[in-house]
Parts: sequence; structure tokens; C-alpha cells
Amino acid sequence: MGAWALMACVGAALAGEAPSEFAFRARVTALTPDVPVRILWRWGGEGLGGSVVRGELTALPHQAPNAPSATLGAEPKGDVALDEVGEPTAKEAVLVEDKSYRYLYLKKGAWSPYVPVASLKASGKAFITLTLEGLKTDPRALKGVEVELEFSHNGKVIKRFTEAGPDGPTVGIVLPLYRLAGDVTPESKEFLDELCGLSDYARKRLEMLEGLPWARRPVPKRFGILTDCSGYGEGAGYGVRHTNKAIVEVELRALRQLGMTGLRGAAPFVFDRIDRREGIAAAFARVREMHGMGYPVPAVRRPERGGKPTSVPEGAGCPYHPEVAARAAEGVKHALEAAIKPRVDEVWSLTVDEIGSVFDAAPEGKGHQSVCPRCIEGFREFVKGQGLTLADFGAKDWAEIRPNAYAPPADWPVQLPKEPWLPERGWGLLTYLSRRFNCFASARLFTPLRDACERVNDAKRTALGAADPPPTPSLKGRRVSQPLSLPGRGKGEGRADETGDRAAQQPWVYSFALRGNTFLMGGHSLDFFDFYRHADNGFVYETSNRDPRVWQWDSYLCDVGRVVSQRLGKRFGIYVKPHRGAPIQRALAALARGATMLFWYTYGPDYAKGDSFSQRPADLVLVSKAARLIAAAEDALYGGQWAVPAEVAVVRPLSSEYWGDAADWENGKWVYTALQHAHIPVDPLDEEMVASDDLGRYKVIYISGSHIKRAAATKLAAWVEAGGTLYTSGNGLACDEANQPLDALQPVLGLKSRAKPELWCDVQRYGASALGTFKHPKPAPAAAAIVAEGGFKPLVGRVPMQPAERTEVLAKFADGAPALIRNRYGQGRAYVAAFFAGLEYAARVHGDDFDMSRDFDAARRRFITAPALDRTRPVVDPSAPTVEGILLRNPATGKRAVALMNWAYRGRELLPVENLTVTIRGAGDASKARAAWLDTPLPCTRAADALILSLPRLDEAEVLLLE
Repeated sequence: MGAWALMACVGAALAGEAPSEFAFRARVTALTPDVPVRILWRWGGEGLGGSVVRGELTALPHQAPNAPSATLGAEPKGDVALDEVGEPTAKEAVLVEDKSYRYLYLKKGAWSPYVPVASLKASGKAFITLTLEGLKTDPRALKGVEVELEFSHNGKVIKRFTEAGPDGPTVGIVLPLYRLAGDVTPESKEFLDELCGLSDYARKRLEMLEGLPWARRPVPKRFGILTDCSGYGEGAGYGVRHTNKAIVEVELRALRQLGMTGLRGAAPFVFDRIDRREGIAAAFARVREMHGMGYPVPAVRRPERGGKPTSVPEGAGCPYHPEVAARAAEGVKHALEAAIKPRVDEVWSLTVDEIGSVFDAAPEGKGHQSVCPRCIEGFREFVKGQGLTLADFGAKDWAEIRPNAYAPPADWPVQLPKEPWLPERGWGLLTYLSRRFNCFASARLFTPLRDACERVNDAKRTALGAADPPPTPSLKGRRVSQPLSLPGRGKGEGRADETGDRAAQQPWVYSFALRGNTFLMGGHSLDFFDFYRHADNGFVYETSNRDPRVWQWDSYLCDVGRVVSQRLGKRFGIYVKPHRGAPIQRALAALARGATMLFWYTYGPDYAKGDSFSQRPADLVLVSKAARLIAAAEDALYGGQWAVPAEVAVVRPLSSEYWGDAADWENGKWVYTALQHAHIPVDPLDEEMVASDDLGRYKVIYISGSHIKRAAATKLAAWVEAGGTLYTSGNGLACDEANQPLDALQPVLGLKSRAKPELWCDVQRYGASALGTFKHPKPAPAAAAIVAEGGFKPLVGRVPMQPAERTEVLAKFADGAPALIRNRYGQGRAYVAAFFAGLEYAARVHGDDFDMSRDFDAARRRFITAPALDRTRPVVDPSAPTVEGILLRNPATGKRAVALMNWAYRGRELLPVENLTVTIRGAGDASKARAAWLDTPLPCTRAADALILSLPRLDEAEVLLLE
């Protein structure tokens, strides 16, 4: 891979120590205008993380000793020439002093004093930015800069190089201090090879990418794949790491090697070149991301470390303040004006990064809704919009209907009453609705922007006389929120009234809030289904989970994105962080579910932005590999749809997120995983979809959660009676959204009664880093062992239950209590597992020495998947459980393909699969297959309704192109 790839990505994070004898100095060898300058340095902060550390090469304390100098291969001979009293001679520098320092304004060609590298207090792979400050000269006037750097060790010059700043007095260098460990010294080859300027650093990275075996293979063109390319600026200032357009050119070439077709962060001249389709920049005209409008409310200011607000603007965090409508209208106007200007195919307009509740901007936090008269009235309108009346709460007056789930700070002058003011059921229903209102009140603020973007896109559709790039369904006819009543929402707002060529030339515009992957962690106050009924026409979340055992969960959230996008008329996009693991699998999991925008977060580059993957050769290799795989299958992937619709649905009800405990919540994730390992395609639904949508397409529905909305329960009962199969486990389906017993489902489930769960450990919700689900485990009683084929002793707990007389007991605990029951109800069936089947399936993989190819037990999996496999069959059935397969058909191109993702890891080591057999049902008349990445035909056979093929090796992922 070349010298650059040898830079150890692990070592980059280590803090190597610079020896005291290691020093450097600099001089300016070219500058326009030719004026004396000081040389300043800084590192960190400004997007790189932490605080900025600053210093100077040309600041000397009063009575400073003469610093040594050196020439290449010789002993030091002196620095700036000093006269007999220790002042610099006029031909070398101009001296300016204050009470603390003497500042040397060096003339061209004069060296600065030597400075010990250790005095910079930098570590790891340190990116040092040098800037020049001219004597009585505006920094913006300084151009054509060349700075020569000289490094010495033990008085011997070990390296010199020159870095150019054509467009301003800023250059950057790389100090590979992490290399200085063990026997490595500043004079070692591995250190000197990496000690360089940013221009050399970027060039070496490009050479590594261009030297990969697959570098000449095509890269994507249709998908919107983007990242950041920051660091360049004219002059000097915040975030400016260099002023050399040639470095940007090199970085753009590197980004094309990585398959990028668009950019988010870059210098203005880059965007100008893209719009004009100049040179390599033309390849980045597929997609652009930019910031649009945020919440149309002001926000309080708080100290950096929290505490009481220091500034509270009028209307802070209040979504029902009288000024909100005008603010929203203005925000929509400016967001669309910016979004339609670029000459690119698509613009994704970001509203709020890692969005939280609008109420978080209020001085009372989420408690604002409970004490603000406007929000209380807004809540009542929300409740009425749900079709609820006072009788549903046991209330006598609408004054009793107000949010109760969030309290203001204890010292706030207005507080909620200390005692419940409604009956138990009414109080519980009020709590449930208060939490939903938090999401509704936040999301509805973006309804005007969503609709304005849709009008722009409608105008473009009309002008083109065709649909927009697939798959983007229109919002028309969807059950989505109506817009706020805004002033000035007339014809022409956001240029939505453009017709003809002007509308046709405008980009497609998608507004989106960037979501964390909190659906896969502890949950979020802005629900992943409800939010999109009112906000955005783009569904976008970022991958961030660090534990290899849960990387496969991204398929779950991508399935949510697929269903939400299809049913609510959204465009689907994803941010993938390569340095968080499994980048190829995560990207393909999204693209195979309809995502058309992929943001690799983030290239940076690493000298301009922290939390980047560009400094890690292994990650760069994987992203480069992903680009070739995507390109090879692009005709099938882009716009591809599932060839066979899912016949199984999974539900983790919002009611259960609110009322249930961690065991219920985590259990649902591993139930999904078991179905994934059985290769059963599923549609994730929420309880609103269950209550309102046609469930006839589904043969089996898995409900994981202790609570569900009563209307959804009623719908489920009718669906089971008509022939559906229902499955739940743990304390599933015990209560309704008001936290009241759901007795109406007892006949469906085949239960007379059910007690509270007996738990033998504390279950923790996943929190993004290491998996630590089971805390403080206690020995399970011997009586709790499950007696059945593949039986085991549960780790988590069990739920004592009494079956109805005609209910079948399929498995028992050792004490004779039922462990798994099946009840016939009408034409359908219901299964209830009296243990947390998903968590028990995952128990073995929680060991420190986990091996995902070994630790998921097939017998435990059958306790979950048997009902589904009794009613349906896998569409794509690989011979390895941890290999996921999705059959796609592209209606536009007619192409068919199978996307394969290998999720098996031992620690962070990928476990390749040798000689993988893949059975495909629903492939029509396909009789041939070609592996896109391996670029080779595969042996195929037909058996009944299936196509069976053999793949010699599967690493991270593959796409099988069917013919």
C-alpha cells in the first residue's frame, strides 16, 4: 500500500514523547508583499477536538539566551544575527517588545530561533498550523508564502522541507509523535518518513488509495455519496489549516477514489467549481448537504458545564409562542433560497444535528410544556385531535387536561400539583399523551419546511414530466401532519411556483433532522415513527455503535427507515462512521433498503476535523472497497426494492418504551436479531400503524414490549381471529398505554392470569459503547430451567402465568410452570413465552471472548423463530446465520440482485465465511449469478422454487448479480 499506509492507525492515538533534544525552527523563503513577519503556531480545537494550544517561534522572553542553530549534517552555528548587546541586527529582523516578550519580525530568509518540540505539548499524530503575522500588514494581504522547516536532534539537522501557502500566510505540518516509542527516535526512518507538510501528507494518502489493487475499477455515479473536505481557507483564521488549492485538488482525487459524488463541507471555490462542472469537481455534482433552518424558537444560553441559564430570550423553547409562525416562515424562505441555488442533482438541507426536543431550549427544559399556558392549550388541542374526550380521562373539565410527564426545575416559581388530579387510568393516559406531545410539538415546527420542499419537488416533477429519482414517493395521500398556519404561505414561497426550465434545473430538495441511533440504544423523546408523521421529507440517522455484537442492529433501524420512507413519503439517507466498525456492511444494509444518500462521516480531512476516518488506512481501504462494490451493483441497488414483501412484522410499542422496563426494551432488539439470523424478512411497525393500517399482508407479528395502545390491541385481536399468528415474550402485552391491565387480550393470548416478572439480574439499556446488558446476576433457581428440546436455564427471569384450559403448553419450567404456550383463537394462533426469549438468545454472546459465529445458539433461536418459519420461508437463506441476505429487484432497470452482509466478529476481528451456500426464493427465472466484488460467475443450481448458488468466500459483504 505504500509508505503512507504503514502509518499505524493504532499508534496514532498514542501519546509519544518528544525528547528534549528534538527541536525545530522555520523561516520564510517567499512572501508577497515582502514584509517582516512573526511565525505563530497552534494545534487542536477549531473542529479537531479539545481546546486550541498556541505558541510562537518568534517570541523571546527578555534576556533569553541565544538558541542553538544547525545546518544539515553540521554543528549549529547560530540563528538570527545578534549585535554586541544581544539585539537582532537590522538585516535579519525587526524587534518589537512588550512587558513579557521580545517579538522578532523576521525578514525573508532569516531563521527563527530553535524551539523544542516538547514545548508544543502535542502528542499522537499532531497537526501543527503555522501562521505569519506581518509587521503593520493586514494578514489578508499576505500571499505567495513559502515556509521552510528545519528539524534537529542532538544538534544535528535531520530533515528540512518547504510548505507553500499560495493564498495566504497559513501552512500546516504533521508531527508523527506517536512513533516516538520504544527504540524509535526522531532520527528513525519511520518517523522521518511521516514528518512532512500537509501537501506531502495528502499526496501520500492519495498514492496509497491509487495503489490499491481495485483502484482502477469504477466508482459510483448514481448514489449521493458525500463527506467533508475542509481545511482550506484564504488568509488565516478559524479552521484554516492551509491555503494551498493544490492540496484540495489532491484531496478531491482521493475522495473520488473513495466513491464520493458530493460534498458537505468544503471551500467556496470548490463549490463554485462544482457548479461550473470544472475538472474533477464536476464529479461531485450529484448531491450536496447544507444547513437549513433550525427550530424556529430562540434558545436559552447555559454555562458550558450546565447550570442555570445565563440568557433567556423571550419565547425560548416555546413552540406555541406567537412569534413562532413568523420565525418559521422566515426560516423556510431562507432555507429554500439557499437549497435551490447549487447546480447539483440533490440538496439535503439539515435542520438540527442530533436533534432533541424543542423544549430543551426552554429555561424549564421539557417541564416548560407543563407550566406554559400556551403549550397547555396546545396540548389540549393535540388530545382532541386524537379523538379523545373528557370521559376517557375521567375528567370533569378541560382545565384538568394538561401535561404531567415532565416537571420544571425544583426552584421554578410555577410547579405541577404534587398529587394526581385524575383517576388512575386518566392519569396514566395523560402521562402517555404528554410524552407523545413532546414529540408532536417538536416535529410540527418543521411541517412547513417539509411541505415547502415538497412543492419545490412537485414543480420539478411537473417541469420534467416525470417522477423524481427513485424511490421518492410523494407526500400526497399520506397520513402526515398539516402545516402550521404561516403568514405569507402564498404562491412563490421558496420558489415552489417556478415552472419550465427554471424548475427543471433546480435540485431536488430534502429536509432532514440528523437522528442519533437512539432507537438502538435507550430510546429517544422524539420517536422514530411519530416524528416523521409531522416533520421532514428525509429520514436520516447516523451509525455510531461501537460494539461489534450490535453492529447488526443497524439493519433493524434501516428497516425502520425503509418502512417509514415507503409509507410516509420520505427519502432515506444514512451517516456511516467507518471508524466505528463494519462500514461496508452498514452502508450496504441501508442501500439495500432504499437509502439513496450515504454520508461517510467524516473524511475531514484529519488535519481539519476530529473524529475522522481519513487518518486510518484500514478504514480508507474499506471505504474504497465499498465504493467498488456499490458501483458494480449500482444498476440493481439504486432504486431497487425488495423483490418479495415481508410477511412478518415486528413491533416495539411506544407505550412500552414509556412504561416498560429495560428488560422489555432490550428483549425486542434481540428478538429482531434472532429473526435476522433465521433469515426472515420483517417490517418494523409502530403501534399507530398496527391500529390503523391493513395488517392482512402479514402472516406473523412479533410484539416485544409490556405495553401497547388499546386500539392496537383490539386490531391485533381481530387480525389473529382472522388467521394471523401473534408472538410475544417476557411480560409482553400486559398493559395498555394508560398503564392499565390489558385484560381484553387475555383470551387471545390464552391466559387466565399473569403475575409480575421474576428477574434475576439488572438489565441495562445499551448505551453506544461496550455491550453490558446483564448487571448483578443472581443464580437462577433450579426450578426455572426450561424443560424442552434445546432447553436451558434462563439468565434474566421468567413471568409466572396461568394458561386457559384449552391453551397448549409447548414447554415447561422444571417446576412444571408453563414456559411457552400456544393458543388457538379463531383462525389464528398466539404464542407467549414466559421468559425473555430475545435476551436469552443473546446471553452467550455477552462473554468477553465472544465469537458471533459460535455463540448464537440455534436451539434458543427456535424458541423465537419457529412460529414464523411455520408460516413463511426465508427469501434469501445463506448457510451461515450471521450472514444477512436481501433480494432486490429494480423496477426501472429490471435488474435483480442479492445483497449479502457478514455480521460475524470475534472481538473486532471479522470472521470470513468460506464456501457459503445461498438459497434464493422469489428470483423468478434467474439461472445465473455473478459476484460483484469478486467479479466472477458463480455455480448455480435450481431446486423446486429456489436458486441455489455457492460463494467461495464472503468477507464483509457481496452483491450477487442475477441473470
